[in-house]
Amino acid sequence: MMTEKSFNIKRSDGKKIPVWLGLLDPFEDADTVTITRKVRDKDIIDTLTLKHVIFTGHIVVLDDEERILAVVKTLPEFLYVLEKIITQCYDGDLVEEIRITIARKNK
Repeated sequence: MMTEKSFNIKRSDGKKIPVWLGLLDPFEDADTVTITRKVRDKDIIDTLTLKHVIFTGHIVVLDDEERILAVVKTLPEFLYVLEKIITQCYDGDLVEEIRITIARKNK
C-alpha cells in the first residue's frame, strides 16, 4: 500500500518547489528511493538504495555509487534526511517540481 504526501520546500531564491511523495506502507519494506526532478521541462531521475540492518533496525541510505549518505532508524529521521538531500543537492538546478517514490524495486 502506498501513502501519498505533498509539501513544499524553498529554493535559495525564495521560490517554493512542490514535492510529491509516494511512500510504501510499511516503510520498512522499502528498498529504493526514486527522485524525479523537473528541470526546464526535462525529467532527471536519481535513485537511492535503502539497506536494512536487521539486527539493529537501522536503515542505511546509499547513493547510486554505493556511498553512505545517512544511517537512520525511524521514518521521521529518514524524511528529515531526504529533505536535507533535496534542499542541498537540487537548489542550484532551477528545479520546478520533485516527485519521490519510496518502494520496492521488484514490485
